[in-house]
Amino acid sequence: MHDALKAKYPELHQIADLSFDRFMRGETFDMEDNHFYNSPQWFMSHAHHYDNRDRKLPPVYDGEVAVTSAEGGRDKGNLVSALGEGAFLMGLERNGDVVRQVSYAPLLAHAQGRTDWHAMIYFDSTRAYGTVSYYLWKLFGLNVPTCSVKTEVALAPTAPAAIAGAIGLGTWNTAAEYKDIRVEKNGQALYVSDFSQGAAGWKTDGGNWSVVDGAYRQSDHVVGLSFFGDETWSDYTLTLKARKLSGAEGFLIAFARKGEERNWWNIGGWGNREHAIEFNQNSLGPHVPGSVETNRWYDLKVELQGRRLRCYLDGKLIHDEVANPPARFFALAGRDEERGDLVLKAINAGPEPIRAAISLSGIKRVERDAILTVLSSARGSDNNSLENPAKIAPVTSKVEVAGPEFTHEFPANSFTLLRMHVQGSVPNRTTAAAQ
Repeated sequence: MHDALKAKYPELHQIADLSFDRFMRGETFDMEDNHFYNSPQWFMSHAHHYDNRDRKLPPVYDGEVAVTSAEGGRDKGNLVSALGEGAFLMGLERNGDVVRQVSYAPLLAHAQGRTDWHAMIYFDSTRAYGTVSYYLWKLFGLNVPTCSVKTEVALAPTAPAAIAGAIGLGTWNTAAEYKDIRVEKNGQALYVSDFSQGAAGWKTDGGNWSVVDGAYRQSDHVVGLSFFGDETWSDYTLTLKARKLSGAEGFLIAFARKGEERNWWNIGGWGNREHAIEFNQNSLGPHVPGSVETNRWYDLKVELQGRRLRCYLDGKLIHDEVANPPARFFALAGRDEERGDLVLKAINAGPEPIRAAISLSGIKRVERDAILTVLSSARGSDNNSLENPAKIAPVTSKVEVAGPEFTHEFPANSFTLLRMHVQGSVPNRTTAAAQ
């Protein structure tokens, strides 16, 4: 088909989906089409997806890219989903010799329409608004550099903090119930469940939760979660009993939940075939084959020690993993030759501001007044709406830059764009040493 099209329409480019399989079968095409729908953490952890790609393969058009997970605001999106997409976009921009094009999907959606994943722009009969993703992608699109320069991010060495946070219970398209929940640290009980008077202190996030015969039950076939405890809890052991009542999968046992970030042990997931530990729905360690029977009580235990996680099912050790801190700071610099600017893009997806020392190698002079644009909000779950369409929108100002070496503070939950008019050759390296 490719040869026939090229013979008659040489200006057309054939874009092939599932193209790696096609390439391996010896088929010919002009561009590879990939679709990426996943969680914010997946996109952040795949910021280097194309760095080691074989340059002999056809170029890439990532035709559909968007966060689609619950913590990324599956209904209408949010700030953390945009930041995750932005970290991925940096990798696409850095590999511009391979990735020729990228587009968001879906672009437009009615505010009362389907909610399987969020769109970039929403509308009703009379109004419209752009999500945070709209503004972030627009800033990337309006600031594409002529070329990227090597960008190094050096984080200050620190001992990783112990994994910490509240506990939780949940289901994935399954009805289940839980009882005898206990959280213990150093032999002292932090929490012991007593559902005789209801479920005071538990905060639900989806599902139909109630107390039935002394157990805490989620009775609908949906993704339902309920959380309890303190975000400072660490080095604890969580024990409980769980029973599946009906549905396609098993249990979600959450731990170390802090803000919008959460860890859980997914027991009987993926069609009731596997167990795995997940951080923001990204697997931590290998999946283990296993399933959950209906109407059977299981004894579950999760141990947190520093950043080490151990999970037991009916007394048997299923997982023993170390949760390394995920990357939360990303940066990429490029040269805009038409305007004589150096463009620095940075994402701080963490809950605290980051102060960084910026070093621009090979630059003789930087004009003092730089243009700073920031997209940020207090919470990663924040977003725009029909009622408040510009709650999170780019804020542009001027900022003084002392020279090729200076410091800058990047706000929490932010995308920062810094345009600096420079003199000198294209820098061979931009370094951001973050503390």
